[in-house]
Amino acid sequence: MGIFSRDRSVIRKRSLWSISETAMADGDSAAPGMSEPEQAQLRVPVETLEDSTLVGSRLTDSVGNMHMPVFDIDFEVELVPSKTPGHYHLYLQRAMTWERYVVLLQALAQAGVIEQNYYNASLTRGQTFVRTAPLKGKDSS
Repeated sequence: MGIFSRDRSVIRKRSLWSISETAMADGDSAAPGMSEPEQAQLRVPVETLEDSTLVGSRLTDSVGNMHMPVFDIDFEVELVPSKTPGHYHLYLQRAMTWERYVVLLQALAQAGVIEQNYYNASLTRGQTFVRTAPLKGKDSS
């Protein structure tokens, strides 16, 4: 299952870049044997999606160093809409220890991706919970 978006709005406000396809390895922006400063010299900002080979997290229309996160995740994930419009349940298809999970939850809470109360309740419960109604297609969450 999961969501795969071809909607161009996901790149809104994010920076667009072009990098030589010959400098790319396995579809990634990293060139083998090159340092990040060397790779940075290969990246050129562009104006349109058609001219781009990369999308960056840095916002193009903000003052300061603001970002809208974008990640290259190397395992399966599922994003399920909740009953509340604009809210989602993210399922990471990767097992981890509770200790490692707490580190992830803490980082997400500190970054404002999840609510602090959800983080606190998860620690108390010893696990996270989301409602199953969106998976069943019901009208309650």
